[in-house]
Amino acid sequence: RDSDQTGLTWNENHADCSITGTMLNCSGGDFASMAPNDEISIEVYATTTPAHCTVLTNYALASAGNDQYVGTADFRESPLATITVQCPDISVLKTADNSPISAGDTASFTITVSNSNETGTGTASGVHLSDTLPSGVAWSINPSVAACSITNGVLSCDWATLAKGASVSVTVTGATGAAQCGELPNTATATATNEAAADGPNNSSATIVVNCPDLEVKKTPDGGTVNAGENVVFTIEVKNVGDGVARDVVLTDTVPTGFTWTPNPAGETCEIAAGVLTCEFGDLAKNATASVTLTAATTAAQCQAIPNTASAASTFGGGDTATDGGDITVLCPDVVIEKVADKSPVGYGEQMSFTIKVTNLGPGVAKDVVVTDVIPVGPGAAGW
Repeated sequence: RDSDQTGLTWNENHADCSITGTMLNCSGGDFASMAPNDEISIEVYATTTPAHCTVLTNYALASAGNDQYVGTADFRESPLATITVQCPDISVLKTADNSPISAGDTASFTITVSNSNETGTGTASGVHLSDTLPSGVAWSINPSVAACSITNGVLSCDWATLAKGASVSVTVTGATGAAQCGELPNTATATATNEAAADGPNNSSATIVVNCPDLEVKKTPDGGTVNAGENVVFTIEVKNVGDGVARDVVLTDTVPTGFTWTPNPAGETCEIAAGVLTCEFGDLAKNATASVTLTAATTAAQCQAIPNTASAASTFGGGDTATDGGDITVLCPDVVIEKVADKSPVGYGEQMSFTIKVTNLGPGVAKDVVVTDVIPVGPGAAGW
């Protein structure tokens, strides 16, 4: 008999013995007659399960029909024997190695499976880790672990045994993009074939926050109007108003035709080719800005409204196009001239005069106005 044999299937190794339920009975055969000092050994055995993670106690009874010390209905009782069934206590811990991150960064989770040194008492067998990884990311095991693989987005690891107090870890990494903006939640599960059901479930969750950029483009004309002959100036500013870093920000602007535009800054950052301004601003952190100024001289042939639209984009999303800010209008003058004779006719010896009036009908300022007049020359070459 033992303290709790529920669920155990017992076997014995002697031909004259049998087991019914949890009761071993041996009689007849070798047991029919035992000479002095004879010994008979019987082994009873059973395979334990996680349900038997405890101390099993057992004692045996024996009697002989002609035993002088006891009657035929009495038994001798053996000393109590005990077997301690040691079971593991598996736990799993999943951690987000880097959160928050920006789109384009590498996401990293580390999963650690442990066999508790405090609550576990035995070696864990058939240890299995399973983790359905967040979709949309090409995950890899880094560094590689021989017991682990990723198939169809599921991480699986199998260890034959895990000693008491031991632990194993695996790290998975994957590059993120604009499609991963938000949260990457994840749950890992670990089991052992010889762990008691009461010690589970063994789950652990972690989340990586992926922040994305949000580019805002603002085009500002430095003055709504200019006069022909003056410079027109546009300032274009790119700002990252998102929480994530904007990677490899590029501003493009198809500049208005008919002008010779000069970008500032110029050179490696900004240049104009084939009528398109391109500025490579690199990375912009949250709330960071970058700007460029476009300047061009005007002539009377360019009396018009000059619209300008710029766009910005980053490698991992957050693009924008400037649609406001207004145009710059080049205002040209409209100069007219009048010449009238102050008095006509005049008599001999009287002074004669003309009045010349120059008027700018606008709307632009007339600069460097010049008036010329071929003075009439009559008989006697009178002087003017």
